[in-house]
Amino acid sequence: MCKIPVIGFYHHKNLGDDAYQIAFRTAFPTQEFCFSNCTPNSDFGILGGGNVLYTHYLAQIQGCGRKWALSVGATQSSDFEKIKECHFEKIIVRDYDSLELLKKNGIDAEYAPDFTFLLKPDREHGKALLDNLFKKHSAEKYENIVVVCLNSYALLPNHPRDTMKESYLQYFLNEMSVILDNTHASFVFLPFSTQFPYEDRVINSMCASRAKFYKKNVCIFDELSPTEALDIIAASNLVLGQ
Repeated sequence: MCKIPVIGFYHHKNLGDDAYQIAFRTAFPTQEFCFSNCTPNSDFGILGGGNVLYTHYLAQIQGCGRKWALSVGATQSSDFEKIKECHFEKIIVRDYDSLELLKKNGIDAEYAPDFTFLLKPDREHGKALLDNLFKKHSAEKYENIVVVCLNSYALLPNHPRDTMKESYLQYFLNEMSVILDNTHASFVFLPFSTQFPYEDRVINSMCASRAKFYKKNVCIFDELSPTEALDIIAASNLVLGQ
């Protein structure tokens, strides 16, 4: 069977993007896929998933004959003219804001829930992973577990808040320290990206180190698979994202 090339932000140690490798195979179990971030040599191809409607990715997929954009998102920075030039047979977006934005720019699209919603977590496996994690770090595991997912994008020099980044970051970390020390729960800092420059373990460590009562919290430094991360999230009581 011919493998279908899928272009996206793959093989960069990002759990969210790599989860699409599982999601596409779940959505289309009879098909074989090849996931890449470079130009495929094929008469057909798929762009997705995630926020990949940018010039770089569109240029990679443009050479394919028949092409589809599946489970993608659009932003104001998307290359709308390049999207039109690609002549996708179908564009399926994962949120209504993207749908509205594309249609506003004269691009026909349809909405469907994010393909990663097809993934089914194993809550019991997540509990076992958490037990091992707290044991490994000799930390005290409370009954309530809060998973914290911070984005290293806040540390990059081109962050939108760059003009006030230092004050914003300090304010954010200080507020988080209050939450950490005044909430009767254990906090688990889970990185979605573990490769520079998008290294979430850096900002996770900065935040976790602000806690006075740090022995009830843990930072995950190991590289998790998308399914392991999903299982841990399923076993928690609350997820905080930034």
